[in-house]
Amino acid sequence: MFFGKRLVYLLTSLLLLAGTNCAKADDDWDDFYIGYRYGFNYSEPYEGNAIPKNILTFSYSGSYIYGTNYANLDVLQSTSGDPVLGNHNQGATEAYFVYRNVVYASKVFGGNYQYGWMRDFGATAGFDWNTKNNAYQSEKRMLVVGPTIMLDVPGFLNASVLALWESNHPSNCAYANNMPASTCNPATAIPNGRYYYKLHPSFNLVWGVPFEIGTSRFLFKGFLDYIATKGNLESGNPSGPETHLDTAIMYDLSPSFGLKRDMLQIGFEYEYWLNKFGNYNSGSAGNPAYSSPTLNSPNGALGSTPAIRIEFHF
Repeated sequence: MFFGKRLVYLLTSLLLLAGTNCAKADDDWDDFYIGYRYGFNYSEPYEGNAIPKNILTFSYSGSYIYGTNYANLDVLQSTSGDPVLGNHNQGATEAYFVYRNVVYASKVFGGNYQYGWMRDFGATAGFDWNTKNNAYQSEKRMLVVGPTIMLDVPGFLNASVLALWESNHPSNCAYANNMPASTCNPATAIPNGRYYYKLHPSFNLVWGVPFEIGTSRFLFKGFLDYIATKGNLESGNPSGPETHLDTAIMYDLSPSFGLKRDMLQIGFEYEYWLNKFGNYNSGSAGNPAYSSPTLNSPNGALGSTPAIRIEFHF
């Protein structure tokens, strides 16, 4: 019930943001969509990398007088390979919310800052928020801020260097002593409380590039994060640098159903995630040689996941 209430609050916040009439420029735009994707090879540290997930997405992006807003809520439903706390036959549910505000120098100060391959420059700020009902009971909170360069391409391509302030509040049955979540023993787990990682940098690319083949419209979109180490993890193990790529090619199906352009899109997505959440895949989180024999499969901290994706835009 508590998890459900949090999900309602997040969704309500996203809808309010989508409906908020912020100060708008003459060239304002916005987009809200509901999406679904399915992949069969997602990874979870200490649990392996052959976990199917159904993912429901509510996403908003739009412009305002000084830049753009982006908000995205993913609701991820795992199968039993990533079990809910207390029931190994039922998959865990996670809600992950991202908000980013990008401010453009040209909109704040006026003038044209285009130079060569650079369209504009500015800054990005925002936060990540998640909750999950598996043994770890993740309560991630993360603030981000840093400079951004907007590259001159069809659509958009933004490059940012961000500072990350990240913390988590795992349950009293979290990963401890290199134990997988399915066999976590509260007597040996880390004490209950919020754990703060060291301030660490990341490099971020995010893009959305439309293109056409004949009369067919496509969109190449995604993001790439390289996240530096963040000190020790809750277990006391050193964290590793993360590489996280999530990209998709979407095809506009709208004309086939008599819909407005870009309303209905379907496509193929690929996610690659090395050292997920800062866990070294070569260590206990991903290598059964260094972990419990109950580990379902290797590469729990290495994801390589194809997925199908469909979106309906309003």
